[in-house]
This record gives sequence, C-alpha cells and structure tokens, in this order.
Amino acid sequence: MHTNSAQKDFLLQLFEYNHHMNQQLADLLLQNTATDQSAKLYNHILNAHHNWNCRIHPYKQRIDPWSLRAADELKEFDLENYRASLDILERFDVHHLVDYTLGSDNRLRSPVSDILFHIINHSTYHRAQIASDCRNSGIEPLKSDYIHYANNKKR
Repeated sequence: MHTNSAQKDFLLQLFEYNHHMNQQLADLLLQNTATDQSAKLYNHILNAHHNWNCRIHPYKQRIDPWSLRAADELKEFDLENYRASLDILERFDVHHLVDYTLGSDNRLRSPVSDILFHIINHSTYHRAQIASDCRNSGIEPLKSDYIHYANNKKR
C-alpha cells in the first residue's frame, strides 16, 4: 500500500497545482476581459473536471462540457471541483476501477488514478490554449507550468 499512498500524495500535489492555476487564470481573465475563446475553454476545463469527478463519484448530475457560466461563478465552481477531487482521493483507492461511458456507446473502465490524472492533463492542455489566445490578444499569459509552481511553492 506504500505505492497507493505515494500515488495519492502526488495526485494531491497535482490537484493543488491545478486549483491554484485555475484560480489565477480566473483572475487574469476577469481583469483582462477574456476573449470568447478563452472564456469558452476555461468553462470547458471546469465543466470537464466536474464531469470526470461525477464518473468516479456520482454525487451530482453531469453537465454539458461546453456550457458557459457567469464569470463571477467560475472561481467558486473551481473550488467545488477541487474539493470533490480531494474527497475522491480520500474515499477511493486509486486502483479502484470505474466503469463509464464516453458519448452514447463507448463503454470504458479505468482506475481512479488514471481518471484523476486525465483531469490534470486535460486542464493543462486547455490552459496552454488559453495562454496562446491571451498572447494573441496582447495579454501576458500566466506562467502555469508545473515546474514554476513547484519552485515558487518551495520559497
């Protein structure tokens, strides 16, 4: 079970990073009036996170992954997602297999650890798209690479 604990600890670090970056990104987009594309991608990050949490622990109804929320609701929604992921890490073994569907007929089975890592990877991917959109719009993007976060956290 040592591996299980190490995996959980690492996933906890990644979710702390993800939440920190999402909160900073919300501030950046609110302060600079996000483009429609950045707002759409940021909402998608949060909606997808919610939906993946629901696949593991169906505590709420899944939502349209491309739906839009009011800008002033996004930080709170990110916080809810973060807390739900921490709850999953507390309640579920990372090796627990989850059955779920993608689309209407793509039935899959994945361990909790793979799904949680997917949330992080998916968020990072779309934050990079937002960074590109910000740069193209004359907005200085966040330094959201994990290594920057980890090094700044140590200080």
